[in-house]
Amino acid sequence: MPIYNYNPYWREHFRMSRRTFQFVVNLVRDSIEKRDTRFREAVSIEKRVAVALWRLASGNTYRTVASTFGIGKSTAVKITNSFIDALNELYEDWITFPASVQETGEAIQRFSDVQHNADFRRN
Repeated sequence: MPIYNYNPYWREHFRMSRRTFQFVVNLVRDSIEKRDTRFREAVSIEKRVAVALWRLASGNTYRTVASTFGIGKSTAVKITNSFIDALNELYEDWITFPASVQETGEAIQRFSDVQHNADFRRN
C-alpha cells in the first residue's frame, strides 16, 4: 500500500486533509501529470504530489523522500521542482498579500486566532 494511502498519520505527514490533498492534485494535474511510455510507467499524479508535499512538509533529504516513496533521488528532485513550478504559476489565483500595514496586522491576528483555536482543540 502506498504511503500516501496510509491513513493514521495523514495530516501529520502531509500537513493537510485528504480533501485538500485531492484539491491540490487537481489543481496541478495539467502541469505535472506524466503519461506512461512504452519504456516505463509514469509516477502517478497522486504520488507526485505526495512526494513534493512530503519533502516540503518534512524537510527530509531527497534521498530519504526517494526511499520513502520507492523512487530515485533524481526523480524526487524533479518531481518536487516541477510541483513548485506549477504552484508558482498558480499562486496569483490563490495567494494575495496585504496591501497595507493595517491589513498585515489583521492577517497576523486572524492567523494567530486560527492557531490558538487549533491548539485548543488538540488539548
